[in-house]
Amino acid sequence: MIVGKSVIGGNYRKKRIKIAFHPLEQRFEVANPAIEKDGVWIPDIAPLYQPEFDSFNFVIDYCIKNQLDDGKRSAVNDVLTKLQQIQNNSIGIIELPNQLDIAQVTEIFICINSKVVILSQADFAMSKISSDDRFGGNQIRKTMDYFCHLMQKPEDFEAIRQNDTEFVTSEEFSKIKWIVNEHEDIYVPDYTDVLRVAFTFKFLRGQISDLVSLLSGRDFDTCDYQKAIAENSFAKLKEGVLEFVSKTDFQRYLMIVKSTGIISPATIRSQNVLKFGYALYLLLRSKGEDAAIIEKVVRWWMVLTILTGRYSESP
Repeated sequence: MIVGKSVIGGNYRKKRIKIAFHPLEQRFEVANPAIEKDGVWIPDIAPLYQPEFDSFNFVIDYCIKNQLDDGKRSAVNDVLTKLQQIQNNSIGIIELPNQLDIAQVTEIFICINSKVVILSQADFAMSKISSDDRFGGNQIRKTMDYFCHLMQKPEDFEAIRQNDTEFVTSEEFSKIKWIVNEHEDIYVPDYTDVLRVAFTFKFLRGQISDLVSLLSGRDFDTCDYQKAIAENSFAKLKEGVLEFVSKTDFQRYLMIVKSTGIISPATIRSQNVLKFGYALYLLLRSKGEDAAIIEKVVRWWMVLTILTGRYSESP
C-alpha cells in the first residue's frame, strides 16, 4: 500500500488501493470519495514514501489549507515524521529449530493462522508452491487457481487475459482456457481438489504434509534434503496438475460419473468420492489400462463408495 503498487482483486482486475491518513486523529482509512474531498485527510499516503517527497512544504501547505495555527504545525510535523518511519519498522519473524520435521512445521503454520482464517495443510502446501521461483511453482499455482476460478466465473477470462499477459502466453494457460466454455455443476473442483488428485495419483501418497516434504527435497529414507528431489517433485506435480485440467481427461471422467446415474451433486455424500474417483481414473490411464476397463473400475468404485459411505473420508 505504501509503495503505490496495484493489486489484483478477486475478479482478477488490477486496482490501486489508496490508504488515507488523518494527521489530527492519527487514524487510517481506505480512501473513498468523501475522504478525498475532505482536506483534513491525506487521501493517499504512498507519495510520502517517495525519495523526492518534501515534508517541510507539505506540512506548511496542509496547515494553511486547514487553517491550523503555528502550534498545530509542529504537532502535524511530528505525526508526519512518525508516519514516514513506518517503512523502517521490522516485520516479526518466528525462527523454528532445524530439527523440526515438515509435519510439525505444518501444524505450527496452521495454528498461527487459525486466529484469523482457519487454514489447512493444503493451504500450507499452496504457500510452498506459490513461493517457489526455481522450479515453476508459481506457474503450477496459477494453473490450479485460474482453472478452478474460470470454471465458476468464466466472465473473468478477459480480465485474466489482460492482467496476466505473461501467463496467458504459457503452455499452462493453453491447457486450461477450454474450461471457459464448460458448463458443469456435478463436479466443480477447487484448488484443494486439484492438489489432492494430482498428488495422490502421481505420488501414491495420502498426506499433503508429505507433498510439502517432497517439494522441500526430503529423502524419506535418509531424512536429508536434496535439490534433485525438490526439482523432480515439482515436475511430477506439474504433470499431475496438467493431467487433471486436461479437457479430454476431465470430460471423459465426468461422462463416467454421469453413467453411474449421478445427475445432481446432491446425490454425492462426500466430495472425496469425486476426488478419489478422478485420482483412480488418472492412475489407471497413466498405467495404460484399456479404456473399457478403466470405465468399469471407476464406475464400480463410484457406486460402491456412494452406497456404503466407505473410502470417502480420510485420504
